Amino acid sequence: MQRRLITATGNVVFLLCLMYLITYIDRVNLSTAAPLIRREFGLSQTLMGVVFSAFGYPYAVFQIIGGALGDHFGARRTLTICGIVWAIATILTGLTGGVVTLFLARLLLGIGEGATFPTATRAMQYWVSSGRRGFAQGLTHAFARAGNAIAPPLVVGLIAVVAWRGAFMVALAGVVGDTLGGVVSDRILRRSGRVLLARRSVVLLSYIATAACLVPVVYLRGLVPVTICLALGFFFLELAIGPMWAIPMDIAPKFSGTASGLMNFGSAVAAIVSPITFGIIVDRTGDWHLPFWGSVGILGLGCITCFFMRPDRQLSEQEVTGARALTAA
Repeated sequence: MQRRLITATGNVVFLLCLMYLITYIDRVNLSTAAPLIRREFGLSQTLMGVVFSAFGYPYAVFQIIGGALGDHFGARRTLTICGIVWAIATILTGLTGGVVTLFLARLLLGIGEGATFPTATRAMQYWVSSGRRGFAQGLTHAFARAGNAIAPPLVVGLIAVVAWRGAFMVALAGVVGDTLGGVVSDRILRRSGRVLLARRSVVLLSYIATAACLVPVVYLRGLVPVTICLALGFFFLELAIGPMWAIPMDIAPKFSGTASGLMNFGSAVAAIVSPITFGIIVDRTGDWHLPFWGSVGILGLGCITCFFMRPDRQLSEQEVTGARALTAA
């Protein structure tokens, strides 16, 4: 009986890994083709940022709605519907004839993918034991970063070798970082029995090390040293993914879909704001260094907010419901 349960858990995690892989391939393909799209449609960096941000609007909203639907209707039914929607959106992206239809296709993709990660967290809440949740979250997100690595060569094909190999080295650093961060967090939890230490320490280390890797990028010249720093920065940043996504399961076991949706709502808002903001900054100043300094500042703010995280305190049903209503409003 125990052997069958382990096999079932492994199958669920494996299917979720494949889902994360596909979703990130769908997201990154537009980024890879962006130079060609800008040239064909005659778009500025700012307008291209607006197109990229189209994904984030429904994605942010459906973090909360989708997480709640996953808690109510179950992971299997919710993820099936999500998969159908994002598949249609991906096909329509290839059929767009201008900036308006491209924007609408990205909106539909955001709707389809918005509920996937919170609902997947709900599935892991049911199938994965508490001492393995950081690893499960890290592993599934590692497959998401693998999607980042696979998408450029798939979309570009026979492009200049250095360019796509550099990209592959970075989104690959993310694969290792995602998995390792979850493993380390779970190991600290099993040895210390302190969930606060296990989650917060890994996240704090992740942000500090990432900031340290981004600062040299502003001053370095040459493709190789910049690529190395970016790869290291992405590796350290992804260390935080496993423990961060395990926290909703720690604090809201019965509402992990809703809780993870509330958490990922913040990253979805960032996906809306950052491409537009950085596009405007680059268009007006011509300085690509400024977005990096902005990222360093945000990481510093993240280090401070780490001390307000309390994964050791479980939320009540009333607190989860109240937070969902407040965010939706």
